[in-house]
Amino acid sequence: KIQKKIVPKQCNIMGTSLLTTLTVGAIATTAATAILTRRRISRKWLSLPPASTTAISTSTSNTSSFRNYNFKALTKNHVIVITGGNTGLGYQTALDLASRGGNIILACRNVQAGEVAARNIARDTGNEYVSCRELDLASLSSVREFASKLENEFVKSKAIKDDRKDVSDDNTEAKGKGLYALICNAGVWMPMDKRAKTSNGYEIHFGVNHLGHFLLIQEMIPLLRSSGMASRVVIVSSSLLKSGQIDMKSKDFVKDGRAIPAVKKKGFAPTGYCDSKLMNMLTCRQLALHLRDTNVTTYSVSPGFCRSELGRNVEMPIFKKMLMLPIMRMVQRTSVQGAQNIIFATILDENYMVNGAMYQDGRVAEPETLYVDGLGDDLGKELWKFSLDLVDEKKQ
Repeated sequence: KIQKKIVPKQCNIMGTSLLTTLTVGAIATTAATAILTRRRISRKWLSLPPASTTAISTSTSNTSSFRNYNFKALTKNHVIVITGGNTGLGYQTALDLASRGGNIILACRNVQAGEVAARNIARDTGNEYVSCRELDLASLSSVREFASKLENEFVKSKAIKDDRKDVSDDNTEAKGKGLYALICNAGVWMPMDKRAKTSNGYEIHFGVNHLGHFLLIQEMIPLLRSSGMASRVVIVSSSLLKSGQIDMKSKDFVKDGRAIPAVKKKGFAPTGYCDSKLMNMLTCRQLALHLRDTNVTTYSVSPGFCRSELGRNVEMPIFKKMLMLPIMRMVQRTSVQGAQNIIFATILDENYMVNGAMYQDGRVAEPETLYVDGLGDDLGKELWKFSLDLVDEKKQ
């Protein structure tokens, strides 16, 4: 009887032990696979060197290659405006550029958070030229006010001079402070069913991601052109632009956003977001045409799929988050990794770049470029003219 009782008990212990071993083994195998997958994916990501070096490392799946490019040597006279610079990609971009010596202005809707970010960046980099200004891209009047105040600051510091002719000379110590770069980074990602709008009544993605930045660029052009240096505009777009569609006949994107036909499956990205990112690249191309033969160049960038606060307005059941988290961790870039693309387009010498092009991981983004090429030249021209009419104060 005693033997009969002991045997089943031993079997149970052995079975439990085997199950535990298999479970641990499965978890370890899954973790190892995830790590290897992430390493394989991340090999192609751009990795910039510290400010003290000159080699940019880009990798392929087989070998690593190092190419020497000329970086811009930033000083306190190189003013760089970064929208949404208090968090995520914008913050990491500001942190890096401040460490390189630039004069950084964080243009933020939340001034309190922006001032905290500015203090943290100044402390961590030892750069005292980091500040914050209020800018709400959802309000066209706020954009104009920001531009007006910034222009007044430059006028007071005698940064704008009519006798500046040699824009190729980067000796900014002798010339004084100038607007070197405008980085249009801020953006919103909002579920379309929330029907969110700007204070001017525009669909939130169109109003903030496109129109607010479009007006800001127009307002900053005089400062960029009179900077006394080779200046640039960097617009943060996304590879999701390939899912964007712009109907210039219906103009449905203006007030309510593009609707998805009932027969089509709803994607994870809001249509308004995809459309606005397409507008960003189209704006970049048109801006390059309008500013050709000047001291101002322009580039759009795709930072990649990044972990940031962009999706903070998205509500998702906890079980979905738990299911998606492991996959997201494998393929997502950190904010630091994503910001490398923005920094690259900001500091690389313009002679090594294609004006009006979109970049990702140190190269022209071919899939996105081909997609936009397929849309023809008229779409960008029509969007540009339409946007100019919307921001024209005389017509409001």
